[in-house]
Amino acid sequence: MVTRTEKKRAVQYLCDRLEDSGLYAVQRQGEANVLVRENSTPTLSTIDVVVANFFQPIDAFKQQMFQSAARGTYTAAVLYKDGKTSFVRMVDRNLSWRADKSLKRYTPLQINQMLHLRGIEKAVVDEFGKNLRYYQPETDRLAEGLRKFRLLAVELDYSHIRPGDPSYGFVENRESIDYKISDELSWDKPAAGIVFPQNPQSKVSWLEPAEKAAKVQRELQLR
Repeated sequence: MVTRTEKKRAVQYLCDRLEDSGLYAVQRQGEANVLVRENSTPTLSTIDVVVANFFQPIDAFKQQMFQSAARGTYTAAVLYKDGKTSFVRMVDRNLSWRADKSLKRYTPLQINQMLHLRGIEKAVVDEFGKNLRYYQPETDRLAEGLRKFRLLAVELDYSHIRPGDPSYGFVENRESIDYKISDELSWDKPAAGIVFPQNPQSKVSWLEPAEKAAKVQRELQLR
């Protein structure tokens, strides 16, 4: 379970990295989110950067998004990478995976990269798409930082189950709902920024490296 101190550290890290970009001013810092405002664009948009798995239950996360949108505030979502409430490796969760022939299409390396998505991750995917941002706490092996992963489909293959098998009528070759391959994307520098949707009616936004966000801001100023 993530402690209050760990939660506070994660939110403070987000504050620091957003301020490092020079693009935003922090308006308010909460226990599970930080509210920032752009400081040099025509719209001066406000963004609620939330740590999605700090909201319990999942409906609390959805309600936070709804309330922000009603105020005209964008939401950007990050997940705390604790290996329990998010970023749960399939091989740790499903101890019988070695006997699961439905994964026969995949190499041991790919299987090792598979996640067993938690409910909050599915909720974030529904709202923000299949590129997820995680806050990585410092561990013995990994440095503290922001990390971005693309979720790739896992196709279940039940071709080993033949007519006459008791399970034959209950399985189908399909994309797994729960399992996804985590493909890490580069995050070159610590400073963070926010990129907005092309649809002005949408109030979702995405955390990105500051250079990418700054480029988008410059493009807006030239319009």
